Amino acid sequence: MAGLSVLVLWENMSLINKGVVIILILLSVWSLYVCVERWLLFRKARKQSLEFARLATDHLKHDRPKAAIDAAMKYPQSHLARVVAAGLQSFEYESTTSPLAHEEIVEAAGRAVERAALLTTSDFKRGIGTVSAGIAEALVSTAFGLGVAIPAAWMFNYFTNQLERLQVEMSNSASELIDFFMKQRSRNAAAPR
Repeated sequence: MAGLSVLVLWENMSLINKGVVIILILLSVWSLYVCVERWLLFRKARKQSLEFARLATDHLKHDRPKAAIDAAMKYPQSHLARVVAAGLQSFEYESTTSPLAHEEIVEAAGRAVERAALLTTSDFKRGIGTVSAGIAEALVSTAFGLGVAIPAAWMFNYFTNQLERLQVEMSNSASELIDFFMKQRSRNAAAPR
């Protein structure tokens, strides 16, 4: 067993095996890069979303939807800011320019929220497929493949979990935003004109 050092194994590999090992090392480096980049993106999105949520809650509590939209623009990495801004902008636009009934305006704003959530989710998904592709490629050579596949699978699962958490947060925010639209519209309808 003393003769099984990495150098001895490398020297005894065929040219094809060496090529596979080199490719796996490159894939490992690429996979690591994607993992770090996605981790930083999720971290920044979460931080900005928490900050935005605090601001938006205060603005909406005090019936200042335009201030909430303005606040959303200050948090470009925030998934919640994108979704809430899209919903508020649609609601504001439809409320002031559309002849639609209250329920239709709320539905239109809800659709805008759903579209924004889908677009935001697709932004976060970009790159995660690269990690899973790294997993498939890594399994070609068992010894080096496991060294790439296990961390890549862990990171893929981690980012998938993060993405699900973002989707839940956006869904909850969307529901709260719809409630706000309904209360706002009811308040406006009840006010004397």
